[in-house]
Amino acid sequence: MIKKIFFDITKCCNAKCVYCFTDSVNYEKSFAKKELEDSKIFKLIDESKSLEIPSISIGGGEPFLRDIPSIGNYPLSSQ
Repeated sequence: MIKKIFFDITKCCNAKCVYCFTDSVNYEKSFAKKELEDSKIFKLIDESKSLEIPSISIGGGEPFLRDIPSIGNYPLSSQ
């Protein structure tokens, strides 16, 4: 059984951290428009619920470039 999904919600980043290991790209509004819409992220969360996966770890690039409160508050469980 899968216990956790690691999900990068963006590939964009606005920092240039020397220790970063991700394959991030510089943040540009034109690139950000090519990423998954929040509604599609919610659909993936719903699909993980139907597979009874109890948790999701959100990462990226820089996840706070997205609407992280909306995504983070989307209910993973029905409890």
